[in-house]
Amino acid sequence: MFPFDIEDEEDEELMETDSETGEPGEYEIDFSTGRLTGRILTGKEAVKQWVMIALGIDRYTYPQYSWDYGNDLHSLIGKEYDREYIKSEAQRMVEDTLSANTDITGVEDFEIGISMDRLTVKFTILTDYGNEEVEINV
Repeated sequence: MFPFDIEDEEDEELMETDSETGEPGEYEIDFSTGRLTGRILTGKEAVKQWVMIALGIDRYTYPQYSWDYGNDLHSLIGKEYDREYIKSEAQRMVEDTLSANTDITGVEDFEIGISMDRLTVKFTILTDYGNEEVEINV
């Protein structure tokens, strides 16, 4: 039997859940090593990890990801755009990327820094589980 033949109800049984809340969880990734840690994340930790992955993937690059997943921030690198244009586009692109997650209710407190070949974006995500600060480097 191939994985794509699994019925929806069987698929739900295979999902990991948090033992305390019963919510579906995600396996934690140690971004410094790129390996799974064995922990199951739920709530705002799981949402933050989703954000880090979505903002770490270039949209339209990898066929295994939907065209709705990932970001376009890489298109700002190496261009001689006005700094204010880069800041506004980076904010728009981050908000566009995060709008795909229904657990995220808003994004605020953007701080965007530009230095030579580095774009740093800091912001706060508002989720159903609480707020979480995120920082990424492009």
